[in-house]
Amino acid sequence: MACDAPTIPPWWPQHGPIYDIDKTYAHNAAEGPFVPEGVTLPARPPRPPKDKWMDLLGYKVASPLGVPAGPLLNSRWTTFAARAGFDIITYKTIRSQPTEGHAHPNVVYIDTRGPLSRDRLGEVLKIRKDKAPHIEDVAITNSFGMPSRDKEYLRQDIRAARDGLEEGQVLIVSVVGTPGGCNALATHDFFQDFVDTAVFAAESGAQIIEANFSCPNVVTGEGKLYGNPDVVYKISSRIVHALPLDIPLVIKVGVFDDFANMRQVFWEAARAGVQGICGINTLSMKVVDEEGEPALGPG
Repeated sequence: MACDAPTIPPWWPQHGPIYDIDKTYAHNAAEGPFVPEGVTLPARPPRPPKDKWMDLLGYKVASPLGVPAGPLLNSRWTTFAARAGFDIITYKTIRSQPTEGHAHPNVVYIDTRGPLSRDRLGEVLKIRKDKAPHIEDVAITNSFGMPSRDKEYLRQDIRAARDGLEEGQVLIVSVVGTPGGCNALATHDFFQDFVDTAVFAAESGAQIIEANFSCPNVVTGEGKLYGNPDVVYKISSRIVHALPLDIPLVIKVGVFDDFANMRQVFWEAARAGVQGICGINTLSMKVVDEEGEPALGPG
């Protein structure tokens, strides 16, 4: 059967990633994405007729292709992804207050082969200095610490991200609560911070909210909520009740210890009014350099 879709030009290993791992997070946010000079993305194929579009939580999207929270640092990146042909766009996790990320380096290549299954979680991985010859051999690890800008910047930038989308595309904004103290996970203030950040994202232009209950690269606890059914219910239900009725809530989860825990968490999420599950977040493993020292920046 003939296909008139454009041919995707070869990228790897002739070109590197559009995120420059040799530069800081702030530099990538301000200057990226980085596309080599002379390289032009192929034109997007014609979209299917609107009656063939898919429903995503009440929004019609032209395709199921999307980008999760993480790679899209701000509106420069969300607009790039939308123009590159992705229709489900997720703005990187935001907080209620400015937060510095972890020190550079934030991304390194790792030397591994094959999938990282559960029985490999105890391994210590080493960085890879050379460039993998084939794209299927590329593996990375990252540690950013969920940095976030001030509210005025975010308000304007989320609106710019929304304005950068076309019909048939949808903007998800990922949010996280920020603990205020050593016992913050048990306090109303932490739960309310989740709620306030979600409402702020919706008011700024988010069409869907993702509550990030899973980030392995923070040490204050907000990244490991997904395994606690009671906490998942309490935070999710408060967010659902605070959001406008037309703004769905999705929660982001990581790897569960067992099926029973996963089932209970999903049940409590559904009971709270959550309409979707995003998973999984990355696996947490130790990565070292040639001297056996931690490979990523301190944080």
